[in-house]
Amino acid sequence: MINNTLIRQEFITSSGIAPDLYDFAVKIVPDLEIDSITKEVTGTPLYDLLGWPYTRFGHQAKPNLLGAAFYSENGKLFQTKVYGQADTGNKTGKYYAPKGIGDVPYLPPVPALTWLAMCIEHQQPLPERLIQWLKGLVVSNTTLLNSLKGYCLSIGKNKAKDKDTSCSNENAKNIWLRLLSGSTTNTPITSPTIIQGTEPLADSALLEFSKELREQNIVINGYWEWFQTTTIPLTLTEGVKKTLSSLSIEIPTISLFGCQCGAKTKDSEGNIIPLTLIPELIPLVKGRRVNIAFDRDIKPKAKQAVIKGIRRLAIAISKAGGHPHIVTWDAKLGKGLDDLIVNQGADFAKTVINSAVSFPQWENKALTSISHLVDLIVNQRYLDIEIPENAQLIGIKSAKKTGKTQLLSKIASLAEEGVPILVPLHREQLAKELGRRLNIEYRTELTKAGRQLGYSLCVDSLHPHANPPFKPNNWSGAILMLDEADQVIWHALNSPTCKFNRVPMLESFKELVQNVIEGGGRIFLCDADLSPLAIEYMEKLIGHPVKRWIVENHYNPNQGKRILYNFDSPEMLLKQIFEAIERGEKIIIHTAAQKAKSQWSTINLEILIKQVFKHLNLKILRIDGESSTELSHPADGVMGNLNAVLPLYDIVITSPVLETGVSIDVKHFDGVYCFAGGVQTVEAVCQTIERVRDDVPRYLYVKKTSSTRIGNGATDHRGLLKSQKKVFTTNLNLLAQSDTLAALDGEHPEHLSTWVKKACLVNLGYRHYREFILTKLAEDGYEIINYTADSVEEEKSDKEEIKGMIS
Repeated sequence: MINNTLIRQEFITSSGIAPDLYDFAVKIVPDLEIDSITKEVTGTPLYDLLGWPYTRFGHQAKPNLLGAAFYSENGKLFQTKVYGQADTGNKTGKYYAPKGIGDVPYLPPVPALTWLAMCIEHQQPLPERLIQWLKGLVVSNTTLLNSLKGYCLSIGKNKAKDKDTSCSNENAKNIWLRLLSGSTTNTPITSPTIIQGTEPLADSALLEFSKELREQNIVINGYWEWFQTTTIPLTLTEGVKKTLSSLSIEIPTISLFGCQCGAKTKDSEGNIIPLTLIPELIPLVKGRRVNIAFDRDIKPKAKQAVIKGIRRLAIAISKAGGHPHIVTWDAKLGKGLDDLIVNQGADFAKTVINSAVSFPQWENKALTSISHLVDLIVNQRYLDIEIPENAQLIGIKSAKKTGKTQLLSKIASLAEEGVPILVPLHREQLAKELGRRLNIEYRTELTKAGRQLGYSLCVDSLHPHANPPFKPNNWSGAILMLDEADQVIWHALNSPTCKFNRVPMLESFKELVQNVIEGGGRIFLCDADLSPLAIEYMEKLIGHPVKRWIVENHYNPNQGKRILYNFDSPEMLLKQIFEAIERGEKIIIHTAAQKAKSQWSTINLEILIKQVFKHLNLKILRIDGESSTELSHPADGVMGNLNAVLPLYDIVITSPVLETGVSIDVKHFDGVYCFAGGVQTVEAVCQTIERVRDDVPRYLYVKKTSSTRIGNGATDHRGLLKSQKKVFTTNLNLLAQSDTLAALDGEHPEHLSTWVKKACLVNLGYRHYREFILTKLAEDGYEIINYTADSVEEEKSDKEEIKGMIS
């Protein structure tokens, strides 16, 4: 039989809601009021509250109902949980909102003690109304009260100004939190806390003091109005219990009716409008970090609904001037935020909330994570796995230097048994090098044996007009290996080097994939950053279901070994380069530009360094598109012999010709320096920094945002397809031409849809250039140290000094 005690227990024990917060925020409403003498029904408060009709007589007896009513700070009913109904299934009750309330947030009443705890937790000055309540407290332990009052009045100031303060700030903070803990978790305070100048307090004294505080606890209206004057992050969740549970651990939290609420695309008259945040939320989110902490559902349909709701709400928050962050945790730790708090504790929950990623980062992860596709997770220094014999599409996601090539080499040995191997890559030099390591030849260097065993080639040559022509029909049942798979696919879809042969190349590629699979062959996709886009693209090319098997290796060989210094400006990085040269260090400098019109180009950096250090007689090698193809230049032919040539020089300055497909294994350099001006993609910058395999320090300047864009720069599929730029339209036409008429109605053909999705990801990276690059490098194992000027004046001085040198 449901009763008040059981309801209270559910909220306090099962959802971790503070007893005093529960008492102020939840009102228990009975279904009926009955005269104790006549036994007549004199009122129907729950029915009246919900606007339900009450029928006194019926064919069946009505169950006894109780409602837990949640009122907002403004006194309006937000929602009621009704207990005692027969059709609740496994749940204890059902939630009902007042009729006509619409899409509004729940801003609960916040009692004085909870408000005070927020100020302490977030180091906020006390508002006047809270000060007056604090000064009016009457308790038996005046020494303790005066100490704590003095501390509270000093919150947000450099030091306590209240003369009654008789304990350190840290001691006072600890005492307050212990007292509040005693009142919020309903557990006794077990260890005494010493206050300076007083005797140790017994548990009984602390509990008595806590009890007195609770008795004088009241709701002081205006908490959410005060909150708008602070910069404390706001947490948004779904469900009233989760809100009160989070408030109980000093996290300012409000809730929505569900994950699809909080933003709208229609006005009050039903007219379609741009996605907009509901007006009640706008003053709460503007200029503030907003943590979206929706449920961690495991059912696919519910999970997709949550993802859609998060994206919708986050976009609306951004439009309103807020800074959305997404809170995620392992669903095994608890479905909702209140479950997480109860199961894992307040400290763990706070860490999870504070670790929320920015919305762009979350969106990027949602589109690049393969966790939902993985069949096997390993943590191996060198890959040692057994691949199922019946798998035809195999994906291997594993960091660099973890033995992917060695694994492919074992598979490539099947060529000696008569199974041909084909290895298309996106760089000629990379194709030659990987072919050598797999013991197969390169396309233009084939011997008679090589034609039978298979070969490597640049994907640009994967068409019948190449010399020699590529014939996809010859590869039935072969093994197709795509190392750095995502880059190979993106190169095929977007690289200007494929422009004139893209249509026949993509047609040949699709035919190749289908011939390999239909003949019983296998396709291997290997990449340190293997994405679901690559896997999905190959499945679409195959055209029918096949056995797929994906392995993800979590081992990170760089962890704890790599340090990266992040600089605020290119001038600061250049100053660091000059200091390294003066110390006699051997360095390599990566920069995104070559031409003299760019301030930080290879040509200008070479001229500047020679000018500044002409007395040192430095040996400098410049490698870029111009120098590496100039017959008389020292960089001519260097690409195939880097590990032998680079040690001959003190300084190497290189453009993105070394961004991928190159491994500098020789231990020669003392530091790697990189100017990331926004030309390269996020992935390209991160790969550039990785070209030197030695664990020497990295030094980086990266622009906050990049002006580079694909198409119109949109990060949503529809917006990007609307782009009207000439080059973009040409590429779209080429991609569209290469798709067959067999594409299903209502779906983008496979080449175009993959291109659009990847282009949106690239644009997202350009928009959040610095954030994405630093996050990616941190995930790759780098310890990032932000190297900033000690003052604005120092930074300005550095810039002027460098400008003087350049001019």
